Amino acid sequence: MKSRIRRLSYQGRRRRQGMLFVLPLMIGLLLFGVIPLIRALVFSFCELKVTADGYTLSFVGGSNYYRIFAVDPNYRRYLLEWLKNMALNLPITIIFSFFVASLLNTRFVGRTAARMILFLPIIFSSGIVQSLMQNDLMSSVLSSSSSGGVVGERQGLATAFVSLMNQIQLNNRLVQFVVDAVNRVSEITNMAAVPIIIFLAGLQTISPSVFEAAHVEGATPWESFWKISLPIVSPQILVCLVYCIINSATDVSSRVIRTLHDAMFDKLQMGEGTAMAFSYMLLSMLFLVLVYRVVSRFVFYQDR
Repeated sequence: MKSRIRRLSYQGRRRRQGMLFVLPLMIGLLLFGVIPLIRALVFSFCELKVTADGYTLSFVGGSNYYRIFAVDPNYRRYLLEWLKNMALNLPITIIFSFFVASLLNTRFVGRTAARMILFLPIIFSSGIVQSLMQNDLMSSVLSSSSSGGVVGERQGLATAFVSLMNQIQLNNRLVQFVVDAVNRVSEITNMAAVPIIIFLAGLQTISPSVFEAAHVEGATPWESFWKISLPIVSPQILVCLVYCIINSATDVSSRVIRTLHDAMFDKLQMGEGTAMAFSYMLLSMLFLVLVYRVVSRFVFYQDR
């Protein structure tokens, strides 16, 4: 009986030590996460005016949400564009990442060099893509093509691209299609960097003897893929989907985030900005939960 009391007291001490270990994290999450989130939720139902003494709040109910969805012509369209891009980019990114990881997992001469050649452009291209988005390449192309000349303020790659399009006299629709295609390829390539690593790690956990046994039993490569490779890496597929959704939702170059940033910090419309932020957060969470619930039904977990 005494040994049991001592064992329970020892377990209690370990639990207390664990709670003390995570206590700083919980305090930081409360101070810098939960409390600001609650205050932002209050701001979304109020009209905030910045004064010399600080700010004043006046309750307006759901007027901010009504304005961003019914009055603002851009925010709702940007949300729908984000959902459409996610629905299109997610499966393409997963398929592309798994295909590249499968190629890198095969044995061939120069495999290490091929991995370096593949990942270096992905790493270095992120800064270039961000600068292109900040320069608003699409606006430069469309405005310059419609006016018949190159905008003087735009320099660098955007100006050169617009000049080339004007010289070969392409119409706006074709220019927009080309730029959209280039932007989509760059988005998928940048988003696929981490999933490729995750898929490659998952494929390397599969023992070659499993494929050898399947080959002895008469399984074709296609059957080995569907019945061995795909089920084993299905947990990695779920992880990559969650990562891609979060990565896209938190992309600071997206139109939705730029719109709410402009509303809050340029126009000082804090109420509408926080309403945009909360509606965008809820939509992202709903989309994430929906994808997780659907895909998790098909995930296969091996018994260890």
